[in-house]
Amino acid sequence: MKENLPITNQENEVRPGDVLISRTDRKGRITYCSPDFARISEFEVEEMVGKAHNLIRHPDVPPAIFADLWETIQQGKTWNNIVKNRAKSGNFYWVDATVSPVYQKGVMVGFVSVRKAASESQRRYAARLYSAYWKSERAGKRLLKGPMSLLRKSMIVAGLIFAAITLFIFAAAAGLESHLRWIAQGFAGVLGLAGVSLMLAFSLRLKREIEASTDRLQTILSGGLFDASEARTLACCCAEMQQSTFTGRSLAINQWGLLYQIQKNTESWEKLSGELNHTADLVSEWTTEQASATEESSAAITELDSSMEKISEFAHRQTRDMEQVSENLNALRTSMEQSYLNLQNLSGEASEAQKVVSDGTSRVQETTDSMESIARSAREIQSIIQIITSISERVNLLSLNASIESARAGEMGRGFAVVAEEISRLAEQTAGSVKEISGHLEKTAARVQSGTEQVKGLVDLFHGIRGSVDKMDSMSTDVLSEMDQGNRQVQEIAGAGDEVSRFAGDISRSVQEQRIGARELSRSVSGIADREEELSRQAEALKVFASRAASGAGTVHHLTGYFSVDPE
Repeated sequence: MKENLPITNQENEVRPGDVLISRTDRKGRITYCSPDFARISEFEVEEMVGKAHNLIRHPDVPPAIFADLWETIQQGKTWNNIVKNRAKSGNFYWVDATVSPVYQKGVMVGFVSVRKAASESQRRYAARLYSAYWKSERAGKRLLKGPMSLLRKSMIVAGLIFAAITLFIFAAAAGLESHLRWIAQGFAGVLGLAGVSLMLAFSLRLKREIEASTDRLQTILSGGLFDASEARTLACCCAEMQQSTFTGRSLAINQWGLLYQIQKNTESWEKLSGELNHTADLVSEWTTEQASATEESSAAITELDSSMEKISEFAHRQTRDMEQVSENLNALRTSMEQSYLNLQNLSGEASEAQKVVSDGTSRVQETTDSMESIARSAREIQSIIQIITSISERVNLLSLNASIESARAGEMGRGFAVVAEEISRLAEQTAGSVKEISGHLEKTAARVQSGTEQVKGLVDLFHGIRGSVDKMDSMSTDVLSEMDQGNRQVQEIAGAGDEVSRFAGDISRSVQEQRIGARELSRSVSGIADREEELSRQAEALKVFASRAASGAGTVHHLTGYFSVDPE
């Protein structure tokens, strides 16, 4: 026997309104299971269909119960018992299970099992018998077969035996003496009274069972299937009555399960029909709104196509303009490159001129220094000349004094007078020469001074030229830097222009693609409008179907309303 493990001590509640129905083929493979059955068993419906029914077998249930089940239903009889099942997680749940054969055209094709919530007393009773079974196989057999108790059997047999003994004693007492006959007749009377009592108890029991069966049948006929399924089956005093009572209760349980499912499904059907009708109304309203929106979308798409055409024309114009700008930028870049080369040459020439000016300034400075040295020498010579002039004047004064003294000396000083005269002429010549040299020196000094001033002016001019050359060199360097930066910017602008041209081309192509998409969308919108009309017609048909479905569900609900199947 298959043993499903693991198991837990957690119980899944089976509510009074839960209907656990399953159908199997003759080999016990599940072909249908109700939603309640799948939910409480913790399986999906798809997991259970096609699997053996022992999928939910609990290891606490004695194997003899299932053996009795199969033995009973294979004989075409209905089987009922309290069963403990196992859920997918290992939890357990108790059910009052009734299994019946299913026939098609007189041939047994499978079995249907209807399970309902077991009462607390039924669960305790079954648990005790399960425990007893595992302790005693005999106790398990009594549980499964469900025979009459030994006491009730004994009551019937004892009644018959007592009646037979009584008749025998009365017959035998006829040949005894009077006092023995009296004792025998008394004993026979007691036995007869006991037998009559047992027979009377049996008759009363049989009467109650007949009344219970009649009440159950009357309950079924009056539509009280739930009450009939809840009624307990008494242990009958004859097998035929017990089977009849058991069959009636099993029939009530089966019919209760089916009709309860029908009523619940009918209620769901009515609710679904109402929701379906409401949905059809919403769909109808939506299609109306969508039709209006479709018209607006169609107009918007037409306007979008016109706008895209304008954008495409603008993109073409922009592309042409950017191509012209790109050509102008290329020409500007060529011109700037040539100017850059010219400025580089100018900068080189300015640098060379700066060197020449620097050399000229150095040489002029050297000339200035030489002329200043000459001026200093002239001034020194002038000082010497002044000394010579002073000496000449003193010599001339001495010669004059010598002449005076020679005149006084007379003849003796005549030679000295000649010398003094000669010295005087020499002093005068010296004074004249000195004077002439002094004049030349003054002119030379004046010319040197004038030359020095001119050279200084030339030096200042060279300094100015050098400053201008330096400034020009600095400006050319700055202009070169700016032109280099401008050239890079022109290149960037040209690159950006090319990028803009590419973007414009991409925009143009994208616009063309979007125009194609817009036309496709316009055709799709037209198709949507056609489908919306079809959907509107289908929504109206759906409303008619929902109304008919609601009417049919109401009829079924009215017909099944005769039967009391709701546990509440």
